[in-house]
Amino acid sequence: MGHRQSWPRSYFSFNPDEAPYLAYVNALKDGRPRKSDPYSGRDDRPGAPQPETIFSIQFVPAYAIALPSRILGISSQAAFAILSCLVAICAGLALYVLIRMITGDHKTAAAGSLFVLCCGSLRFAPFIQRFSTNGRAQYFPFMRSYAPSFAFPVFILFVVVVWMLIATKDTRKQMLLSAGGAAIFVLLLFSYFYLWTAAIAWLCIYAGLWLVFRREDLRNVLPGVAVIGGVALIGFLGYEKLLAHRAASTDAFQVVTTTHRPDLLRVPELIGIVIAAAIFILARRGLLSLREPRILFVLSLSLLPLVVFNQQALTGYSIQPIHYELYVANYAALLAVVLALSILAQAWRPNRKKRLAWALVAIVSIGWGAIEITYAIRARTDLNEIRDEARPAALRLNAIAKASANDPASTMIFAPNIVQADALPADAPQPVLWAPHMRSFAGVNFAEEKSRYYAQLYFSGTDVAGFDLLLRQTTIAPSVVFGWERVNPRLAAVANPVSEEEIQQELHQYADYIATFDGTRAASMPIAFAVAGPNDNLANLDRWYARDEGEITGGLTLYRVTLRR
Repeated sequence: MGHRQSWPRSYFSFNPDEAPYLAYVNALKDGRPRKSDPYSGRDDRPGAPQPETIFSIQFVPAYAIALPSRILGISSQAAFAILSCLVAICAGLALYVLIRMITGDHKTAAAGSLFVLCCGSLRFAPFIQRFSTNGRAQYFPFMRSYAPSFAFPVFILFVVVVWMLIATKDTRKQMLLSAGGAAIFVLLLFSYFYLWTAAIAWLCIYAGLWLVFRREDLRNVLPGVAVIGGVALIGFLGYEKLLAHRAASTDAFQVVTTTHRPDLLRVPELIGIVIAAAIFILARRGLLSLREPRILFVLSLSLLPLVVFNQQALTGYSIQPIHYELYVANYAALLAVVLALSILAQAWRPNRKKRLAWALVAIVSIGWGAIEITYAIRARTDLNEIRDEARPAALRLNAIAKASANDPASTMIFAPNIVQADALPADAPQPVLWAPHMRSFAGVNFAEEKSRYYAQLYFSGTDVAGFDLLLRQTTIAPSVVFGWERVNPRLAAVANPVSEEEIQQELHQYADYIATFDGTRAASMPIAFAVAGPNDNLANLDRWYARDEGEITGGLTLYRVTLRR
């Protein structure tokens, strides 16, 4: 792949949204503050405080990766590769333990855990299209690093601890488990929004079902649940304090939508509704008892998707519900399927057919996982080769920064290839002129980011006609100027597509930007390095900056540039 000498220390990314997480971990590993911005270089400093971001609020996974990486002397790229292995192992073990505790069958647990983890993305993209070169291969959504991958096994562990808390009658064990559950929830709280909100929603559903169907036994479990709830409330006060100091752009970036509109037709919801309906029908016929803790547990999981997708009916706010569908509701629904089928099967006498059925489930799950990862690799190889091509330059920039007495934040990198611009901060401490995930942090506001994007286009040699094509044929360009929710309607509760009038207005603004670009505007951008390939057009950059002879780094050339006077 590309320049193989650097590939062994690189991280093969299956999701473009992993780029800012890599960059943030690298910043923390280098000793930068919690409120740091690896793309703009504007970190929290005395006299220049920075607002909170989703990264600085959800800081537990980042520090859990960055600190060991610093101690062991490994890169953020290597740390993410290790994390992927650990997450797969821990998630599989946690699910195995949970399913075995509830079903009492290790074969069901083994096959069921494979089914849940391997089939979490089956509903995304048309079945045939996902196998094409440009298909939307998801590659096990829970593995996206580090969010939600780090917190995903923690979420399962929280469910395990609550189940154990409900199942035990020992008061001392209940207190220990409730304390453990509370600690786990706090970790979730500062790890990933969609998992901690799902955890608290599931706990409320489960407690509510006990209140309805086992009210006389509620006093046995209420103290433990109350401890978890009390500690969660204390943790949430700290969370709310950080949230109150969030950047002004955070809500817009996270596509916080004001709505009370119900959301009832997502696949995990439909699966959950079918399971819940089957449980109630069988209970009414006397084939199941709604007083049995296992049945209430399955029922709580089946109702979780319905609750998380419709919490806006009460709160009035919807925040990218697609993330519930990708990272938690789908797995909860599949887990409910496994447990429901196992419990129903146990009503019959054990026989060989059931063992063969679970063996078939395991084989199909492994087969589907192998197919999915194969096509995910195929879909992402080209982009990873582009990233890998830039890594020697990023490592060289890191070495330059260490040898220099100047603050790396005072210099800026221009990379015409936006994939490489996005990847450079994973190793290099210098900020970039612009990158697709610059908006993820708070260093620049929307207006400045748009201006930087225009500069990126201009220095890359993009004319108005080229910008027109980018707005119409790509997702990055319209997402920058109009917002991600305008391009990807799955991120918002209400679709709001970009109009032709808006595109024309944007083209006129860019044309005016090119026509009025001058030395003053060029001087406002302290570009010190350019990382370019042999086919990149640097004519506009050369009008305002002088390049040295350059230094070959892998397949790219690293130039030191200075502003022309």
